[in-house]
Amino acid sequence: MSDKTIETDKITENEAKPKKKMKTWKKVVLIIFAVILLAIAAIGIWQRNNIKALYYFMTVGSSQDITNRIENTKKEREEIISNYISGKVRDFTTEEEALIISGELAVEEATEIIRSDYEKSVEETAQKSETEAEVSEFEQYIADNVIQLYSYKAYYLGQLGQIESAAIKDYSALPENERTLVSKQKIVDSYIGRVNGLLTECDAKVNAIMSDLEKRLKAENMDTELVNKIGSSYEEEKALKKAYYISLLNE
Repeated sequence: MSDKTIETDKITENEAKPKKKMKTWKKVVLIIFAVILLAIAAIGIWQRNNIKALYYFMTVGSSQDITNRIENTKKEREEIISNYISGKVRDFTTEEEALIISGELAVEEATEIIRSDYEKSVEETAQKSETEAEVSEFEQYIADNVIQLYSYKAYYLGQLGQIESAAIKDYSALPENERTLVSKQKIVDSYIGRVNGLLTECDAKVNAIMSDLEKRLKAENMDTELVNKIGSSYEEEKALKKAYYISLLNE
């Protein structure tokens, strides 16, 4: 083998090392985050949503299968809401959620994107029907509340992202010989209370919006199917998100 070939092999090997290292660290990140959610599920196993998450983990399939299921849930929710308003209030894309979690997309910016897209969709709907872009007070009320729900979603995704970053920082600060499963568990234990608190806080805010929306629908002599469907969709996506992170442990 020539010196040139040996040198080329070394260069290729050195280039591969950073990629391998990045892949390893990415797996560590996902495992830490997944273990946090697993611990929460273990503590609150009696909670229906946690049981549902574990069921999805065991039956849906790979993390990609679960991601596809989450996207379908989002689309179904959007279609349900569109039956009550002019235009369309969309959810965050997978890419936008990743940016929110990493801190690259602020909550205010993310919420403004959703609101701006909604307003554009109202205009487009009006153009197609050749009418003026008018939205009733009731339709605007529903749209505003749905956008507020997505704003909460962005906030809590960002909070979980901060916890994830803190857990990684704690783990990376350990000497290499101390980076064990026991150490990971200790780090996870230190964040369980905070994560569980965020989930409880988020549930309370979502339930408050659902309660107000139900009262308004009844005042308008309308059925409350919208509230039921948004509520069940929220629980469905939450369970699927938990199942997604748990599934990463097997990949």
